[in-house]
Amino acid sequence: MKKIVLKKKHKKLIPAGLVLLIILLAAGYRVIIVPRLNTQEWVYKEQEVKRGDFIVGITENGTLEYTVSEESYDLDLDGLAEEDEEEEQEEIADYLEVESISASVGQKINQGDLILSFTKKSVDGVRNLIEKKVSEDQISLVEAKSEYNLAIIETEAEYQRRLIEAKGAESKLDGSLSQTAWDIREMELQILSLYEEIVSLNSRWETVEATRESTCLSYNQLHERMKGITDNVEYAKLHEKYLNAKQSYENALENQGQIKESIIHAYEQIEEYENKITKAREQAEIGQMEGRHEYESSITEGELALEIRENEMEKLLNDMEKSQNQLEESEQLLKSFEAFVGDGNIYAKEAGIITEIGYEEGEELIQKGTIFSYTAPENMKISVDVSQEDIVTLEVGDQVEIIFSAYQDQTYQGVISAITTTSTSEYASTISYQVMIDVMGDTGKLYGGMTADVTFVTEKKQDVVYISKTALEKENGKNFVYMKDKNGEIITRDVETGMENTIYVEITEGLEEGEIIYAASKVNKQKEKSGKASEKEKESMTEGTGDSMGGFMEGNMPPMGEFEFPQGMDFEPPAGMNGMQPPSGFGRGGGFNGN
Repeated sequence: MKKIVLKKKHKKLIPAGLVLLIILLAAGYRVIIVPRLNTQEWVYKEQEVKRGDFIVGITENGTLEYTVSEESYDLDLDGLAEEDEEEEQEEIADYLEVESISASVGQKINQGDLILSFTKKSVDGVRNLIEKKVSEDQISLVEAKSEYNLAIIETEAEYQRRLIEAKGAESKLDGSLSQTAWDIREMELQILSLYEEIVSLNSRWETVEATRESTCLSYNQLHERMKGITDNVEYAKLHEKYLNAKQSYENALENQGQIKESIIHAYEQIEEYENKITKAREQAEIGQMEGRHEYESSITEGELALEIRENEMEKLLNDMEKSQNQLEESEQLLKSFEAFVGDGNIYAKEAGIITEIGYEEGEELIQKGTIFSYTAPENMKISVDVSQEDIVTLEVGDQVEIIFSAYQDQTYQGVISAITTTSTSEYASTISYQVMIDVMGDTGKLYGGMTADVTFVTEKKQDVVYISKTALEKENGKNFVYMKDKNGEIITRDVETGMENTIYVEITEGLEEGEIIYAASKVNKQKEKSGKASEKEKESMTEGTGDSMGGFMEGNMPPMGEFEFPQGMDFEPPAGMNGMQPPSGFGRGGGFNGN
């Protein structure tokens, strides 16, 4: 637009009418135009009449929760790597190393999605270590079994040899025995009986010793307690117990003395028998004595040898069982390793949302821990509080309908999985109980913490016509909806209603499935300050201002910043004119043109 410039020499020639014209224009703008810039108009949103199952019930607001599952690393690789001077340990991987991570916290995953990859070097290295351990344990088991089987054979051979020797000695002895030999045998049996008696007496000694120690302890404790008691009655009671303990102690000592005497007596008898045997042997022929000596030696040595061999057999059996267990553990470790690492990648076993990644790229899996955590779709639940008046109508297993705030146009199905029997708060004005609901179907779009309206179904109709409650209008006790006639004009139609819930209302008469209705609402609309006005706006403004303002809206008006007053003109625009758009063509034609 051409700038209006007034030369300084014409400063005193400014017409007074110019100022008056500007003031009138500003007043007209504020009084006529500004009110018309902010207007209200009706907006009609198209909706379709639907048919289907209609549900009415108790609606409560709840929050989506989820249970976290995890994929863990629990392989125990400690002790597999051993120092080997002939190998370069730096070239062998002792633990799995993370090469790359293909998922992040908050990411939705599907079954089979790649989560994490290990370096091939670490996978091969750890596999080699485990396989080496399996081979070593297999060799150890074979060696242990061989030693055990060989010991069985040797023990059996030793037993047969000793048996033959004993039988030979016995036969030789039988051929040379005399009456003296039979007497010696009888005395030996007495000696054996005395030894058995000694064993029994030793056992009794241990029993009495235990009694003596316990009574001695009780005796000393009572003695110490009596030192600090000043009450005569209490002292008398303890003194009686003290005397009883002392008597028991003395009885134990006496019993031990008797047992000791019995043992000494037994040994004396044994000594007597042995002296008699010695004398008898002296009287027996040399052959008889040699035969008995040979027989007894073979028996004693055989029993001792078998006892030693049995101890060795038990040790070998334990070694074999230990080797077997070690082999089973290493084989299970290899099986678990292959199941865990597979091709060197960790995949999602089911769909869900990642909640935690336990390791970073380049990190070694030295400690057991969580690879990643996730929430599975089937673990998504909604927790709602239901008042005591409504809770009595609900049961576990009841079906519910769910509408999430983030997805108003989609209805999810759910099932009541638990109802608590304890109120959520003892001090609340309204007593309510927590109800847990399992969300069914595809939950891939849901996130933990989302809010939802849960409808517990109390009544249900099938195959009914219904509309959104936003499209239903009420006036003077009648219900109606907005529609369009064949000319596209908005008209009304009366309808009859039935059941209703928080979102929909049943239409029993007046509408058919598939018909188009309109939800009406008023909105404030502010007209743009620049650009051409619509024809309807022009007509409205023209009607309000008359012909004298006809040219006022004919063209685009520049922003006030582009309008320049004459140089040296000290003029402040009237209040309200800051930022206004002067009429199109202002400064061209008329009495003032800036020339």
